[in-house]
Amino acid sequence: MTRKKYSFGAFYLFLPLLALFTAAHSQNINFVMLYHSAWGDSRMIDSTFFNRNQNVVSHIIHFKVDPLRSAPYISFDGGIENHTKNRQQIIDDAHARGMKVLLCIGGVASGAHEWDFITRDSVLTQTVVDAMNIYAQSAGYDGFDLDWESELTLNGFKLLSRILRRTLDSWSPRGTLTAAIGRGWDPLQDVATLNAYYDYINIMTYDCNSYWSGTSGFHAPLYNPIPHYPNYDPASAALNIHNQSNTWVLHGLDKSKSSLGLPLYGWAWRGGVTAPGQSFTWIPNLAGYYNYFDATFQLDQGFGTRHYDTLAHQPWITNPGEAGGQPSYVNYEDQQSIAAKMNYLKTNGWGGVMLFSNEHAVDLSKPLDNRWPLLNAVRTSLTPPVPSQPAFTAQPQSRSVVTGAQVSFSVSATGFPAPSLRWQRSGIDIQGASSSVLVLTSVSVSDSGASFRCIASNSLGTVTSNTAILSVAAPNLAPPFFTTHPSNQFVTTGEPATFSAAASGNPSPSFQWQKNGVDIPSAINATYTTPATLPSDSGTIFRCIASNSQGTSASDAALLSVLTMPTANPISDDFASQTRFSSLWNLSSPALTGLISQGTRDAMLQFSLDTTTRDLWAGNIRAPRILQRVANGNFDVVAKFQSLPTSPYQMQGIVARGASDSWLRFDILKDPFGLKIFAGLIGTTAAEVKLNIPIQISVDPVWLRVSRQGSNWIVSYSTDNTSFAEAGRFTQAFVVDSIGVFAGNSGNPAPPFTCNVDYFFNTSNPIDPEDPTGLPSAMFTSSADSLPIGGGNVTLTWTTTDALSAAMDQGIGPVPLNGSLIVEVKQTKTFTLTVENASGSRQFTRQIFVATPSIGGSPNDVTSTGNPLASVLNPTGEGNKDIETIRDGVTPALGSTSSADQYDTENGVTTKTLEWVGYVYLSAFTFTALEFQEGLHSLRGGYFSGPPRVEVRVGDEWREVRGLQITPTYDAGAAPNYQKYRLTFDSASGNAIRIAGTPGGSHKYISIAELRAIGTVVPQPPTEELPKLFELTQNYPNPFNPTTTFTLLVASTSHIRVSIFDVLGRKVRTLLDRTIDAGTWPLTWDGHAEDGSALSSGVYLCMLEAPEYVTVRKVILAK
Repeated sequence: MTRKKYSFGAFYLFLPLLALFTAAHSQNINFVMLYHSAWGDSRMIDSTFFNRNQNVVSHIIHFKVDPLRSAPYISFDGGIENHTKNRQQIIDDAHARGMKVLLCIGGVASGAHEWDFITRDSVLTQTVVDAMNIYAQSAGYDGFDLDWESELTLNGFKLLSRILRRTLDSWSPRGTLTAAIGRGWDPLQDVATLNAYYDYINIMTYDCNSYWSGTSGFHAPLYNPIPHYPNYDPASAALNIHNQSNTWVLHGLDKSKSSLGLPLYGWAWRGGVTAPGQSFTWIPNLAGYYNYFDATFQLDQGFGTRHYDTLAHQPWITNPGEAGGQPSYVNYEDQQSIAAKMNYLKTNGWGGVMLFSNEHAVDLSKPLDNRWPLLNAVRTSLTPPVPSQPAFTAQPQSRSVVTGAQVSFSVSATGFPAPSLRWQRSGIDIQGASSSVLVLTSVSVSDSGASFRCIASNSLGTVTSNTAILSVAAPNLAPPFFTTHPSNQFVTTGEPATFSAAASGNPSPSFQWQKNGVDIPSAINATYTTPATLPSDSGTIFRCIASNSQGTSASDAALLSVLTMPTANPISDDFASQTRFSSLWNLSSPALTGLISQGTRDAMLQFSLDTTTRDLWAGNIRAPRILQRVANGNFDVVAKFQSLPTSPYQMQGIVARGASDSWLRFDILKDPFGLKIFAGLIGTTAAEVKLNIPIQISVDPVWLRVSRQGSNWIVSYSTDNTSFAEAGRFTQAFVVDSIGVFAGNSGNPAPPFTCNVDYFFNTSNPIDPEDPTGLPSAMFTSSADSLPIGGGNVTLTWTTTDALSAAMDQGIGPVPLNGSLIVEVKQTKTFTLTVENASGSRQFTRQIFVATPSIGGSPNDVTSTGNPLASVLNPTGEGNKDIETIRDGVTPALGSTSSADQYDTENGVTTKTLEWVGYVYLSAFTFTALEFQEGLHSLRGGYFSGPPRVEVRVGDEWREVRGLQITPTYDAGAAPNYQKYRLTFDSASGNAIRIAGTPGGSHKYISIAELRAIGTVVPQPPTEELPKLFELTQNYPNPFNPTTTFTLLVASTSHIRVSIFDVLGRKVRTLLDRTIDAGTWPLTWDGHAEDGSALSSGVYLCMLEAPEYVTVRKVILAK
């Protein structure tokens, strides 16, 4: 099914109208359903709403509760506080007027994924529905609505429908079940199930066209608009209300209990689009939802012209140049279009209508009679109007302007039959002036004092509006004066440079740009952009000349500096080494990508595509690709493809990724007419064709070459890698951060495709020879083959022959082809060097033996894994100064006097209260014993003055163990030299252990011959389960002030962007724009803009952009 581009928490309003319509209607509309946003102002659905619209809207569906796969089995969209904030008032007001209120069980995003999981288990499905049932009945709801955007399998949809119906049948009175489904027939939503189990079925016949289509159009056309706009996108045109709704009927949907969805909002466009059926010249800026009041305000201000299409039955506004800062193209709904579509519903026997949504069709600042104009239009379509004389509900207003201004007067008139209008100037009819708006262009002083009025007439009478007076004053004339001068520009070779200026004056001045003092043809706007720059353009002087009838002024001069773009230097790869491939490339689709024929001269990269569409175009960036990071610079690369595409819409080529998830693709494409060299600029919502050149080749392999110099791109191809034919060139500023190769397919189903790539070469540094033959060899040596107890450092040295890569185990990883490495070896280890080339790999080993200690022997001896530590790490006395001695063992027999076999803490200090020796570990252990051998005693010291204690470190705190037993009994300085003791105690966990106590003797130090720790590793807690998808949860609290928090789910390490937009589509804040690891991340917004300024109260949109996924959340800032 088709998913909405953006999703917000909301209310649905539905209900069959019981005795609402008269018998005069040959085809009654039996129910009207209205969508209302839960995040909107609660006044939009207060008691006034119900009083004014109870005869239009009937069943309310409260959006939404999401399912959970584990207890408590339900979650509230945006939190329970938002869900319940005016729930009781809605239910009470609805029930007081005979309406019912249904609970929407979602839904989009996380709710959809949960339903998909839950409905694979009938017991779990019943458990979740039971939890929803308890909540719904306790709150006073009258049934459920299942949101169409749940990702259900066919069996899952049938199972859930049966359980919901059975549950609601047990209510008294019987509960109501509705579903909102996609605009076109979907086999996963079984028609027989819909007809059998659901009381009402609502088809969402809107969002048929917007930025994702690549061509401007209508978002809810009644009929196919192509006859009026030959360049209209055919795929979007097919998504008209008439066609899509009839696909459901042809599959057996019961029309009598089904409705069609009508949007009460529109879409606004920027970026050069001014009418339906226009392809993008660049990706348009996001303008977003645009409601009826936005459109009428724009027209009342004179910024654009209204048109009405009689096939789409939608009004639209064209506003070239975005005059007044308003959008350049708007398509929306008004009273005329609503009436036409309501008439279609009645004529074609549909049971009802669903309206989306009230928040876009209500203006709380308006008088009650005009607060819901589109709902009033629905009411008019439902109830025969009462004949009445004309009456003006809005009068023309007097205007005062200066010479040359455009002036408009407007009225609004009611009456039935609808009155005709005519305008008069100073009492004389104006020819052709018969609409509600009168526009005068370029008025002069002679127009001053003229009076204007409108006359409305129908069969019951005539009425005249108030008189409006036009006052036109001569302007205060002034010569041009520059308020903004152009600034110096620094660009890289191939990039254009843009100079801007601003000047005031009366009349408004005209502009002419000059280059080195010479006028530039057609450069007559306040902004001038040069063609792609060349190194020779550096040092050019640009100046702007402003002129009007009062004089001429020249701006300051601006200098153009053209910098040389660096060389990117991509790394060549012949796909012969898996090690190099894994370290060099990032794979978008690992399951579809791999290396084949390794060990031969035919080693290559292979993409394997099935019948699923995997395109590289706006809205479907799913083609498998490999990318390596490069600097933004010039390059010349070539890829060798072993075969040609053979079926329409198979493609293979080179791809570059830029900022904001933009792409440049260069490929060999097969379409129904043959092979093409294709190039395109792709964004997240729109794309632009750069090259589409037919080529005549029938032999393979084929080489594709892309050369970049600044903003200049050249694409060429060859069948022998010697002579390359240029297919085309173009200019495009583009900041490259990665480059690689890709393969794709498109269609329904798409043609399966296996693409083999022999190599990807930087032409200035290819691999030579490619895919070397013969197994590699190496010489691998070590500075020592054995080490004493405790180990030590060893130098490993290797040289290789005919190897493409080398790697070493023991956690070392990739290494140079020739080199040396110092490693620390504490216990016996074997090091393996693996060398590889296209013919295969070979391994070479070195074993380093480490002697074992003389005491201990416990299977839980963890001495060797710790690092020694002591109260004195650098002793100055006569004893051994290497602390490693404490775990080396003692060679002499008991009573030896060799100080080389002990460790002393002697440092010349005679007043000490504590001496200690022990081990520290990288992870926690549970310790149970120490084995301790004293060193050499003397009158100076070397022993504890009494029985020592054992301490374990927890965090940064040393804690004494409990239950300490010392065997044999510790006898301070009286015991023989090198006496051995075993210290046992109650289990204690920590990351370090030590033996400690007050030292004896005149110099107060201790001597340790050996110390061994006995313990086991503390099990680590399970790691956090990583998210399985990308998602941005609804913020909480919402509305908010001063801060609110989102939760960001990241399925894999990726570049993530989270941005805040206002309702006009202007970006006001970037919350995140970087690569982050997989996990769950909180994001907080403080209601401030990028520059730190506090934003005003209102609705904002938070957009998450992740790999192949975009979603938007609506945020309300309330101050």
